[in-house]
Amino acid sequence: MHLVSSVVNKLPSIGRLWSTKEHVHSPSREHPQNLPPIAPLAVSLPLPPDNMAPDGLLLPPEIDDYMMSVFATLPDGPQLLRLAALVCRAWLAASRVHLYRDVTIQTEGQFDEFERVVIDSPMINDCVRILRLDRRGRKYELNFPWVNTKLASALPKALKRLETLEMLSIEEKWRAESFRKLSSFTSVTTLSLDRCGFSTEELLGVISAFPSLMNLRIVDFIELFNGRDENVQLMHPPQPLRLVLHCDDIPSHSMGKENLLDYLLKSGCEDTVRSLDIQVSKRNVLHVKQFIQKLGPSLEELRLGFVRRFGHYDEDLDMLNTVDLSSNTNLQHITFVDPAPLAVQSLLASLANPLSGIRTISFAVRVYDVKSVTSAKNVKNPSLASVLTEAIDARIIPRHARIRFLVDWDPAKVKGVQERSNVWEQLELVREEFETAYCYLKEERMLDVVRQSFSD
Repeated sequence: MHLVSSVVNKLPSIGRLWSTKEHVHSPSREHPQNLPPIAPLAVSLPLPPDNMAPDGLLLPPEIDDYMMSVFATLPDGPQLLRLAALVCRAWLAASRVHLYRDVTIQTEGQFDEFERVVIDSPMINDCVRILRLDRRGRKYELNFPWVNTKLASALPKALKRLETLEMLSIEEKWRAESFRKLSSFTSVTTLSLDRCGFSTEELLGVISAFPSLMNLRIVDFIELFNGRDENVQLMHPPQPLRLVLHCDDIPSHSMGKENLLDYLLKSGCEDTVRSLDIQVSKRNVLHVKQFIQKLGPSLEELRLGFVRRFGHYDEDLDMLNTVDLSSNTNLQHITFVDPAPLAVQSLLASLANPLSGIRTISFAVRVYDVKSVTSAKNVKNPSLASVLTEAIDARIIPRHARIRFLVDWDPAKVKGVQERSNVWEQLELVREEFETAYCYLKEERMLDVVRQSFSD
């Protein structure tokens, strides 16, 4: 209770209202030392007596919901929400919405308990928006492959408002009927597969199971064949608006006749994808090149990453020179992650000219790479600053565009950063370093330096 009240008192205009809530807290109620799991808590929690809150002293429900939304964004948000549920009847209802908004399940036992709760309580299953199945750290446990069988059994009918489904380190053989049952998740618009492992055919079956899919994310997919490459019914060919694909090798059938990108194009993605976040490597550069060209004018936002510093070496340039952005005439935002000057020079040279629609060109760099990004180099290896200056002078980059450097760092891991209590002070020093190296951009008022995680 003290933890909740201390946070509330710091919120603007809420501290004064908090005093109207204190009378509903019974002094005899002990502070819970060992909080139970979320699911049993919301089901078994006793409600305060009605006579504890006189009429006219309750806060408006909009204020209750605002306070719960603030609690949910704090580092100890789940604990605050559980404690808030103990304050009064109104806060129990308000906190439940945020307690069950984002659910993570790691074991089969947790899944069984969650399934029981959402089936028994329509009020709770109506709150679930994000469901995350996380098997990281448990992939070597010997247990029945429960994810695809149980996920597709009762939950599609119970979770009618589920928006996001995330799977992490799921390595299972999928049953054919599971894909048909997954198609009952008609409200799911976002699917994320992170370090999952199954056959390419099963991958296509999973991403084709959701009829309302708009956001598709596939990261470090592991192709596991072992007799799993079976015919799978592709229920709803995906046509996402936003696609994230971080794979060194593009998943493909065992005979190599069709890969994931080929299937997406065949499904009609060339007319729907507006935002593409993709990583380029020596192994996939030709497939990525063809895919970007096929997207053509539909593509508005492009984020290019480079696997294992691809593009930083002279032998990579011949392959990168084949990547042509001239067909993407409606590009508005381009981001290069861990960029090499020569790679940037090659890719910018392929842009349609004049490119009046471009709004931002961003470079995502880690704080320990700032020195290399801001330093000057010899004529053979030009600096990024000189590459950008030449592109602006050649009108490849319009002068109304913004050049943004997204600096990513964890103060707890980078030497020198954790010694400063004020992170924004450190950012100011980094910004000054960029302004010195890119004085031309500063004079043209085109330069932005911000702190942003690579995952944002």
